[in-house]
Amino acid sequence: MSHLGISRLPLYRISPDLNIARQALYAVFAFFLLAPAVFGAQERGLIRWLLRNRVVAATGIVSYGIYLWHQAWVTMFLRWTHDALFTVPFWEVFVVVLALAVAAASGSYLLFERPILRLKNRLAWFDRLSGRASLALAAQP
Repeated sequence: MSHLGISRLPLYRISPDLNIARQALYAVFAFFLLAPAVFGAQERGLIRWLLRNRVVAATGIVSYGIYLWHQAWVTMFLRWTHDALFTVPFWEVFVVVLALAVAAASGSYLLFERPILRLKNRLAWFDRLSGRASLALAAQP
């Protein structure tokens, strides 16, 4: 999939047709990667066992936070090292940024997300109000 005549450089130009083919192949690859985890008996199989692992489940809980934090840590890492983007060895950036992003995502989850999620049950009146408001709006001609 990565050898469709596309440059290995991080920034490149390709034709729209080749880009569509690349994206379609990414989709097919993702489908076949996820299919064993979705279809079949949920109690059996190596992939499902791995997905039930506590570390993997905890990473899944903070994964959106990792996504949100990683770019800020890449920027900070490049400032600290005084390097330009794509000039630092990939694994060096990956390990440092992953560790910092996981730590920041875990901290923001514990300090902000969990307390806010606990409030959702206390705001049941808001659900009732918004439900009534949407019913009233739907009933208007």
